[in-house]
Amino acid sequence: MAHAGTLSITLNSSLLTGTPGSELTFTGTLTNTSLSSAPLDQAGVDLFGFSPSDIDTNLFFVNAPLSLDPNATTGPIDLFTVNIPTDVLSGTYKGTFTVSESVGFVEGSADFTVQVVPEPRYMTFLPGGVLVFLLARSSATRALKKAV
Repeated sequence: MAHAGTLSITLNSSLLTGTPGSELTFTGTLTNTSLSSAPLDQAGVDLFGFSPSDIDTNLFFVNAPLSLDPNATTGPIDLFTVNIPTDVLSGTYKGTFTVSESVGFVEGSADFTVQVVPEPRYMTFLPGGVLVFLLARSSATRALKKAV
């Protein structure tokens, strides 16, 4: 949900789901709802339960224009990423993405949610299963060679 300001931020999906160790990329559009140009100087993310090092707003600075003309809209652009730490607990984490002017005036913001789910159980056993398969295959190949 976007908040009041001169900038409307619409996320393509305000809820993304991932497992510990994965990276989520939030994408959206920016619309200047004012009658004057809106500078897009700063972007930040506040995500409860995550440290600032888990968040990367570089995508915003790479993809967003320096300013947005009156009533102009960006296309869908990648805005920021959230790296889910490997030790984070499963659950729902609420956050806010904010775009501000250099003087600190909030141009606009949008709420989002990160849903962390556990790794599928089979992934725990997959490496061992592959190893057993390869060993069995190797033994079968050697047995066939001896028989010939």
